[in-house]
Amino acid sequence: MALAEAQLELGIVKPEQVEDLRAHVDEVTEASIARALAIEHEIQHDLMAEVRAFAEQCPIGGGIIHLGATSMDIEDNADALRLRDALDVTTTTLRNVMTALTDKVEQYADLPVMAFTHLQPAEPTTLGYRLAQYLQDLVMDFEQVMQVRTGIRGKGFKGAVGTSASYLELMGERQGEHNLPLTP
Repeated sequence: MALAEAQLELGIVKPEQVEDLRAHVDEVTEASIARALAIEHEIQHDLMAEVRAFAEQCPIGGGIIHLGATSMDIEDNADALRLRDALDVTTTTLRNVMTALTDKVEQYADLPVMAFTHLQPAEPTTLGYRLAQYLQDLVMDFEQVMQVRTGIRGKGFKGAVGTSASYLELMGERQGEHNLPLTP
């Protein structure tokens, strides 16, 4: 949908085509999955099988799906979204663990325990202090995960071999109208 919507903004595709795609985008059924699998078996290309199966559901907009794109335009950007979503789950879990551990640090702040070094008893400490050390490690891990999460970027849509040539061709004389850096 993102590609079609961007192409609509650029005047490459028609509004009714994009509306047709939007109207069918959530129609994932057992039959549509089976159809995509049958196409994949025939053509040996997972993404193009999905594209063709979805296009069959969209009589008006089906022809514009994947227009000008290469499979990696779709797959690489989808991977970036999946990574971002996975890290969102990870950071939520880390926040929950850190919150729970903070409660335990406070609860056991004064409970004496024996500290160990090299698997040998060393000096007394508190359980709260030991848990606080674990919490500090998690805080640093959380910061690193957030840094990675912030750095995730999609690759954009550059067409076959990354030259944007297919998009240049689709834009034709309209290139200058949009101030897009589409030159290879």
